[in-house]
Amino acid sequence: MKRFLAVSSIVIALAAPPTWADDFSNQRNGQIVGLVIGGGAGNPIDSRPCVFFTLDDGAGWYAVSQDDGNYAAEKDFLIAMTLSGYQVRVFASGMACGFTRVGGLTVARP
Repeated sequence: MKRFLAVSSIVIALAAPPTWADDFSNQRNGQIVGLVIGGGAGNPIDSRPCVFFTLDDGAGWYAVSQDDGNYAAEKDFLIAMTLSGYQVRVFASGMACGFTRVGGLTVARP
């Protein structure tokens, strides 16, 4: 019985529809041309608990919420990519702080 449960759990996980996982098909590439680090209450620039950025492709603003488990690493990554001028690949996933939520970030290949 334990083997049946283990095998059936794996089969269900592998057969899960894409809506159960992050959607990595919605991606954009570009250089960061605007970066605003919100900090919550008391931040004179933006009090929303998100980091906001926009790319040179004109597609609008993206947000990384402080509720995201990788918030600190993603914030540091965005700062480094802004300073270096490297292009990033953004995977969009829902909404955060009024803008498109970031589901993932990578360095874009030239």
